[in-house]
Amino acid sequence: MDLLSILQSNLSPAKKLETAILQNNVALLEETLQSGVDINSRVQVQGGNTALHVACRQGYRNCVAKLLEYHADPDRKNDFNMSSITTAFQQKNAKCLWLLLAESRDWMNLGSFWLEDDVAGLLWNNTDNSMDTLVSVLIKATPDLSQTRSNLKENLFYRCKDTNLENSLKIWRMTEDIDGESFITNKKSTFSQNDSWQKTFVEWLNEYNKTPKLLSHYARLAIRRSFHPNCNVCYGASQLPIPSSLKQDIMMTCD
Repeated sequence: MDLLSILQSNLSPAKKLETAILQNNVALLEETLQSGVDINSRVQVQGGNTALHVACRQGYRNCVAKLLEYHADPDRKNDFNMSSITTAFQQKNAKCLWLLLAESRDWMNLGSFWLEDDVAGLLWNNTDNSMDTLVSVLIKATPDLSQTRSNLKENLFYRCKDTNLENSLKIWRMTEDIDGESFITNKKSTFSQNDSWQKTFVEWLNEYNKTPKLLSHYARLAIRRSFHPNCNVCYGASQLPIPSSLKQDIMMTCD
């Protein structure tokens, strides 16, 4: 046995969990989990973070997936009243956030998640390019944005428009009925033809609106909206007894 193995064998179960995650060592993590360690115990005294908090803070998606496989609680709070989901959002890790939402019991309906203090501070004030991916994930996970508060829709639209979150706007449009009332289409006149990306987006919007949609598009919308207000799309689709390819279509991970 080498020195590293000897040192690791003397660690407490919580410290073994933390070490495996900080090393992004999924094999060691699974070995530790199989030993019967309390997966939701605090692995860091300062801050009270669980293993899932640490994995989300580091952005280690495979560790997050393995912890969830062993039933780690994504809604468990640390000493700062932050869940792993909030941690993943603050770290702007969309892939981890997506995995967590599929297991969360606290965030079944995302209407209030958009306005949570820790989320809102980043959502409405940060201009980093990574926000486009993050906002896109939240839009995909929200069953029906048309049913959310009107001020949220207005604020979100101008947040996307003013900070060039083009992909988020496209995803938003694709979650709306093609023949019904479209919030994004109704806002078309607010885009400037003197701004290159806004002009390009309007061209895409016009083309999208006139393109006939497949039956699968309407089926996807119907299933997504059936989740409102019962659960977010990530959780709802993950529970359906259907092929994974259809789940991905509902969650819009194939677009």
